[in-house]
Amino acid sequence: MDVTDEKLILSNLIIDENYISRVLPFLQPEYFQNNIERAVFEIIRNYIQTYNVAPNRTTLIHDARESTLITDREITNAEQLIKEICTIERPSDRIWLIKKTEDFCQNKAVYNAIIKAISIYDGSNKELSPHIIPELMRDAISINFDSHIGMDYFEDTEARYDYYTLEENKIPFNLPTLNEITNGGLGRKSLNLIMAGLHSGKTMLMISMTCDYAKLGYNVLYLTMEMREEEILMRIDANLLQTPINKLKDFPKDTFINKVEKIRQKSYGQIKVKEFPTGVANSGHFKHVIDELKLKHNFVPDVICVDYLGITGSSRMKMGSQNSYFYLKAVSEELRALAQETNSVLISAMQLTRQSISDTDPNVDSVSESIATLHTADFAISLSRTEELDTMNQVLIKQQKNRFGNKTNKLRFVLGVDLEKQTIYEVNNTEQTNLMDERTKMKLSTDTKSLKDKFKQLNG
Repeated sequence: MDVTDEKLILSNLIIDENYISRVLPFLQPEYFQNNIERAVFEIIRNYIQTYNVAPNRTTLIHDARESTLITDREITNAEQLIKEICTIERPSDRIWLIKKTEDFCQNKAVYNAIIKAISIYDGSNKELSPHIIPELMRDAISINFDSHIGMDYFEDTEARYDYYTLEENKIPFNLPTLNEITNGGLGRKSLNLIMAGLHSGKTMLMISMTCDYAKLGYNVLYLTMEMREEEILMRIDANLLQTPINKLKDFPKDTFINKVEKIRQKSYGQIKVKEFPTGVANSGHFKHVIDELKLKHNFVPDVICVDYLGITGSSRMKMGSQNSYFYLKAVSEELRALAQETNSVLISAMQLTRQSISDTDPNVDSVSESIATLHTADFAISLSRTEELDTMNQVLIKQQKNRFGNKTNKLRFVLGVDLEKQTIYEVNNTEQTNLMDERTKMKLSTDTKSLKDKFKQLNG
C-alpha cells in the first residue's frame, strides 16, 4: 500500500488525540485534492467536532454511506480508503509527523494560492481584486503550527511585567502632553488616527511627528497618496532645518546640502518617503515596499505614516463593491494588521465633515467617511482650528479614543503651531485655558439653575 501524505494524516486523525489537537485547526478540506480523501477528511473532522473524540472504522464507514459528500458510485472507493487508513501503523516520532503535516499544509496552501491567483489574473474569478494576490501568497507562506495558546495569569507574571515596563514596546512622542495622555507613547502594533477637516493640519501633524520620531532615533516610513514625494520632503526640510517652506529655495545648493549633511551627522533615525497613486495603493503594496527597503537598504520602520486612510485602497475588496462603512472598515483592519505584522506604530488620518472643520467640539459622528475606522483604531485625536486659535498660532486637540490611557485626562488641550516650519510644539500650561467640555459646562449651568430654583421655593 502506498502511504501518501494524505493517507498518513487521515490515519493519525483517528488514532492519535495529541496529534489531532495540534494539527486539526490548520487542516483545510481544499488541501486534499482527491475528492474521496477530501470527503473522508470532512467526515472525520465533523465527527471530532461533534463528539469530541476520534471516530473508528465502524463509525467512519457508517457516516460515509450516509454522507452527501460521497456519491453512490464513490462509496466503494471511500470504504476502501477507510480500511487502508485504519491499518497504517502510527509513526514512532510524533514530532516528525507534525512537521510533515505542517509542510503538507504549507505546500498545499501555496499551490492553492497560486491557482486562485491565476484565476483572478485571467479574469475567471471576478469576485476578488488582483491587489489581493500578494496577500494570498503571504498568508500561504506564513502558515505554521504555533504552539503558543495564550498567556496564563499566574504562570506568565514575569513576562507580563516585562511587557508593562519595557520601553521598546512603546514609541514615545517628543511632546510631553501627548506622552502624558498615552502613558509614555503609542504602542507598537497599533493603528492611530488624526482627525481633521480639509486643510486643517493632518499632514502637518504627521510631518511634525515624523521629524520628532527621527530626532529620537526611530526609523519612519512616510507613505503618501495625496502629495508627491518631493512636496512631503520639502515640508520635512522646513521642519528639520527650521526654515520657512518658501525660503528653502533661497539657499545656495551647496549650503542646502551642507545643512542636510549636518543633520545626518546627528545620528537621527532614517526617513523614507514613497508616493502612490490616490485610491489604488493598499496594505499589500505597502508591505512590498517595506520588504524591499529591508532587503536593499536594511531599513526597518518603527513608525509608518499613511497619508491618508480615506484614499487608501483595500487589498480584499474592490472599490464600489461595498458601501463606505464596510470598505473603509476593511482598509483600517488591513492597516492595523500591517502594523502588527511589522511591529510598528502606524499613524494615518481621517477627514471630518465640512460642518466640523471649525467645530471646537467634534465627536465620532463628525467623521465624514466611515465610523468603522474609529472602531478599529487604538488611538484617535481630532484637530480644530478657528480664527482666534490661528492668531495665537495654536491648534485645539481633542481625544476621541485612547486605549493607552484615560481619555478624560486632558480631554482637550492646545498645541503650538508653526505652519511655515511645519512644526507642532508644546505650549505653556498657562495657555491651556478654558478647555472645559461643553457638555460639562451645560450640566453645571443646568445644576446651578436647578439649585437657584430650589432656593427660590424655600424662600417662598
